[in-house]
Amino acid sequence: MSKLKNLFFDQSLVLDSNISANDLRIYTFLMAIYEEEKTASTISNNTLSEKVNIPLNEVKESIEHLIDIHYISKKDNSNLDDDTDNIYFNFKHEFYLE
Repeated sequence: MSKLKNLFFDQSLVLDSNISANDLRIYTFLMAIYEEEKTASTISNNTLSEKVNIPLNEVKESIEHLIDIHYISKKDNSNLDDDTDNIYFNFKHEFYLE
C-alpha cells in the first residue's frame, strides 16, 4: 500500500457484537488490500500477522470466525502452509478507499 487513503465502511460493522477487535482489524485490513488489488485480498497468514501485529494463532482464529459468520470467503487451499498467500473475497460489507 503506497499512498495513505481513508477506508470507508458501514458503521454497523463497528457496532457488531459478533466480532472481536482482532476480527475487525483483520477484516478492515483485508478490505484495504482488496480495494488495492480490485479482485481479491491475497496475503499469507504470516504476513497478515506481522502487518496487523496480532499473533499468528489469533489471526487464524479470526479468519476462521470471519468465514464462519460469512463476513469473508476464502479460496480453499487448506493444504498450504502459513507462508503461502491465501485469497479472500466476497466481503459482506460495502466499502471503498478515498
